[in-house]
Amino acid sequence: MTLHMMLTRRAVHQSSILLRTMSSKAYVVPVDPKNPAGHPAPGVNPAALWFSLLQAQKPAKVDMSLLFYGIPVFDVTSFVSLGEGFHSKAGDVRREIVCKAVGSDVESAKGLGDGVSEAVIDTSTDPQAATIAAHLVLYNFSLKTSPPSAFDPRGTAGVPKKLGISMNASSADWDRGVVYVNVQNLARTATL
Repeated sequence: MTLHMMLTRRAVHQSSILLRTMSSKAYVVPVDPKNPAGHPAPGVNPAALWFSLLQAQKPAKVDMSLLFYGIPVFDVTSFVSLGEGFHSKAGDVRREIVCKAVGSDVESAKGLGDGVSEAVIDTSTDPQAATIAAHLVLYNFSLKTSPPSAFDPRGTAGVPKKLGISMNASSADWDRGVVYVNVQNLARTATL
Protein backbone atom coordinates (compact mmCIF):
# COMPACT_ATOMS: atom_id res chain seq x y z
CA MET A 1 0.00 0.00 0.00
CA THR A 2 1.44 3.35 -0.98
CA LEU A 3 1.80 6.33 1.34
CA HIS A 4 -0.81 8.26 -0.67
CA MET A 5 -3.38 5.46 -0.27
CA MET A 6 -2.73 5.26 3.49
CA LEU A 7 -3.12 9.03 3.92
CA THR A 8 -6.29 9.04 1.83
CA ARG A 9 -7.79 6.18 3.87
CA ARG A 10 -6.93 7.97 7.09
CA ALA A 11 -8.47 11.26 5.89
CA VAL A 12 -11.68 9.52 4.83
CA HIS A 13 -11.85 7.67 8.15
CA GLN A 14 -11.31 10.89 10.13
CA SER A 15 -13.92 12.68 8.03
CA SER A 16 -16.48 9.93 8.65
CA ILE A 17 -15.81 10.18 12.41
CA LEU A 18 -16.33 13.95 12.24
CA LEU A 19 -19.60 13.48 10.35
CA ARG A 20 -20.89 11.11 13.03
CA THR A 21 -19.97 13.41 15.90
CA MET A 22 -20.85 16.82 14.45
CA SER A 23 -23.83 18.37 12.79
CA SER A 24 -22.75 19.24 9.27
CA LYS A 25 -24.19 20.07 5.88
CA ALA A 26 -24.19 18.10 2.66
CA TYR A 27 -23.95 20.31 -0.42
CA VAL A 28 -25.72 18.64 -3.35
CA VAL A 29 -24.46 19.85 -6.73
CA PRO A 30 -25.95 18.54 -10.00
CA VAL A 31 -23.10 18.57 -12.52
CA ASP A 32 -23.06 18.37 -16.32
CA PRO A 33 -19.91 16.27 -16.94
CA LYS A 34 -18.94 18.35 -19.97
CA ASN A 35 -19.54 21.73 -18.29
CA PRO A 36 -19.43 21.53 -14.48
CA ALA A 37 -20.77 24.73 -12.93
CA GLY A 38 -22.78 25.89 -9.97
CA HIS A 39 -22.32 27.65 -6.67
CA PRO A 40 -22.63 25.06 -3.91
CA ALA A 41 -20.81 26.80 -1.07
CA PRO A 42 -18.38 29.67 -0.55
CA GLY A 43 -14.91 28.68 -1.65
CA VAL A 44 -15.99 25.57 -3.58
CA ASN A 45 -15.30 25.56 -7.31
CA PRO A 46 -17.19 22.68 -8.96
CA ALA A 47 -15.24 22.87 -12.23
CA ALA A 48 -11.86 22.70 -10.50
CA LEU A 49 -12.93 19.77 -8.29
CA TRP A 50 -14.57 17.87 -11.16
CA PHE A 51 -11.59 18.19 -13.50
CA SER A 52 -9.13 17.32 -10.71
CA LEU A 53 -10.55 13.79 -10.79
CA LEU A 54 -9.34 11.15 -13.14
CA GLN A 55 -11.71 11.20 -16.09
CA ALA A 56 -13.04 7.91 -17.40
CA GLN A 57 -13.33 7.15 -21.10
CA LYS A 58 -17.11 7.38 -20.85
CA PRO A 59 -18.84 10.28 -19.09
CA ALA A 60 -20.50 9.59 -15.76
CA LYS A 61 -24.05 8.26 -15.94
CA VAL A 62 -27.07 10.08 -14.53
CA ASP A 63 -27.21 10.02 -10.71
CA MET A 64 -23.60 8.85 -10.16
CA SER A 65 -22.39 10.66 -7.04
CA LEU A 66 -18.92 11.73 -5.99
CA LEU A 67 -18.49 12.71 -2.33
CA PHE A 68 -15.84 15.13 -1.12
CA TYR A 69 -15.46 15.00 2.65
CA GLY A 70 -14.22 18.13 4.40
CA ILE A 71 -15.04 20.47 1.49
CA PRO A 72 -15.88 23.00 2.88
CA VAL A 73 -14.46 22.26 6.33
CA PHE A 74 -16.55 19.78 8.38
CA ASP A 75 -19.09 19.44 5.57
CA VAL A 76 -19.59 17.18 2.56
CA THR A 77 -19.87 18.28 -1.04
CA SER A 78 -21.55 15.78 -3.30
CA PHE A 79 -21.45 16.09 -7.08
CA VAL A 80 -24.14 14.14 -8.88
CA SER A 81 -23.78 13.62 -12.61
CA LEU A 82 -26.50 14.75 -15.00
CA GLY A 83 -25.19 12.33 -17.61
CA GLU A 84 -23.80 12.51 -21.10
CA GLY A 85 -25.42 15.03 -23.43
CA PHE A 86 -27.29 16.91 -20.70
CA HIS A 87 -26.51 20.25 -22.33
CA SER A 88 -28.40 19.18 -25.46
CA LYS A 89 -31.56 18.09 -23.60
CA ALA A 90 -34.53 20.42 -23.22
CA GLY A 91 -37.93 20.70 -21.52
CA ASP A 92 -39.37 17.85 -19.50
CA VAL A 93 -36.53 15.47 -20.35
CA ARG A 94 -34.04 17.88 -18.79
CA ARG A 95 -36.27 18.38 -15.75
CA GLU A 96 -36.64 14.61 -15.20
CA ILE A 97 -32.87 14.16 -15.34
CA VAL A 98 -32.39 16.85 -12.69
CA CYS A 99 -35.11 15.25 -10.53
CA LYS A 100 -33.54 11.81 -10.77
CA ALA A 101 -30.04 13.09 -10.02
CA VAL A 102 -30.94 15.37 -7.10
CA GLY A 103 -33.31 12.81 -5.58
CA SER A 104 -30.64 10.15 -5.73
CA ASP A 105 -28.07 12.43 -4.14
CA VAL A 106 -30.35 13.61 -1.33
CA GLU A 107 -31.10 9.95 -0.61
CA SER A 108 -27.34 9.38 -0.37
CA ALA A 109 -26.97 12.38 1.96
CA LYS A 110 -29.76 10.97 4.12
CA GLY A 111 -27.78 7.74 4.31
CA LEU A 112 -24.72 9.51 5.72
CA GLY A 113 -26.37 9.34 9.13
CA ASP A 114 -27.13 11.69 11.96
CA GLY A 115 -23.95 13.69 11.43
CA VAL A 116 -25.50 15.43 8.43
CA SER A 117 -28.37 17.64 9.52
CA GLU A 118 -29.04 19.60 6.34
CA ALA A 119 -28.78 19.16 2.58
CA VAL A 120 -28.07 22.40 0.72
CA ILE A 121 -29.18 22.05 -2.89
CA ASP A 122 -27.44 23.94 -5.69
CA THR A 123 -30.41 25.22 -7.68
CA SER A 124 -28.51 26.73 -10.59
CA THR A 125 -29.60 23.98 -13.03
CA ASP A 126 -33.39 23.84 -12.44
CA PRO A 127 -34.66 25.15 -9.09
CA GLN A 128 -38.17 23.71 -9.28
CA ALA A 129 -37.07 20.23 -10.34
CA ALA A 130 -34.35 20.19 -7.67
CA THR A 131 -36.88 21.22 -5.01
CA ILE A 132 -39.39 18.58 -5.99
CA ALA A 133 -36.82 15.80 -5.99
CA ALA A 134 -35.16 16.86 -2.73
CA HIS A 135 -38.41 17.08 -0.80
CA LEU A 136 -40.08 13.98 -2.25
CA VAL A 137 -37.18 11.73 -1.28
CA LEU A 138 -37.60 12.69 2.39
CA TYR A 139 -41.05 11.12 2.63
CA ASN A 140 -41.59 7.41 3.06
CA PHE A 141 -45.20 6.58 2.31
CA SER A 142 -46.10 3.15 3.51
CA LEU A 143 -49.81 3.48 4.25
CA LYS A 144 -50.57 -0.22 3.74
CA THR A 145 -47.84 -1.54 5.95
CA SER A 146 -47.21 -1.46 9.64
CA PRO A 147 -46.45 1.05 11.04
CA PRO A 148 -48.29 3.50 8.79
CA SER A 149 -46.74 6.69 7.44
CA ALA A 150 -46.24 9.52 9.89
CA PHE A 151 -47.93 11.93 7.47
CA ASP A 152 -51.18 13.34 8.86
CA PRO A 153 -53.61 13.99 5.98
CA ARG A 154 -55.51 16.54 8.10
CA GLY A 155 -52.47 18.80 7.87
CA THR A 156 -52.11 19.34 11.62
CA ALA A 157 -48.49 18.22 11.56
CA GLY A 158 -46.05 17.56 8.76
CA VAL A 159 -43.93 14.49 8.33
CA PRO A 160 -41.03 14.51 10.77
CA LYS A 161 -37.93 15.31 8.75
CA LYS A 162 -34.66 13.60 9.42
CA LEU A 163 -32.78 15.93 7.09
CA GLY A 164 -33.35 19.63 6.55
CA ILE A 165 -33.48 20.85 2.97
CA SER A 166 -32.41 24.32 1.90
CA MET A 167 -31.23 26.05 -1.24
CA ASN A 168 -28.05 27.95 -1.95
CA ALA A 169 -29.82 30.91 -3.64
CA SER A 170 -33.35 32.24 -3.24
CA SER A 171 -35.73 31.56 -6.09
CA ALA A 172 -39.47 31.81 -6.78
CA ASP A 173 -39.17 28.44 -8.55
CA TRP A 174 -37.93 26.89 -5.28
CA ASP A 175 -41.00 28.19 -3.44
CA ARG A 176 -43.27 26.95 -6.22
CA GLY A 177 -41.63 23.51 -6.01
CA VAL A 178 -42.19 23.33 -2.23
CA VAL A 179 -45.91 24.04 -2.71
CA TYR A 180 -46.07 21.45 -5.49
CA VAL A 181 -44.44 18.78 -3.30
CA ASN A 182 -46.68 19.47 -0.32
CA VAL A 183 -49.77 19.17 -2.52
CA GLN A 184 -48.46 15.95 -4.05
CA ASN A 185 -47.73 14.43 -0.64
CA LEU A 186 -51.17 15.42 0.64
CA ALA A 187 -52.78 13.83 -2.42
CA ARG A 188 -50.93 10.56 -1.73
CA THR A 189 -52.60 10.26 1.66
CA ALA A 190 -56.04 11.71 0.90
CA THR A 191 -58.94 9.31 1.14
CA LEU A 192 -62.03 9.72 -0.99
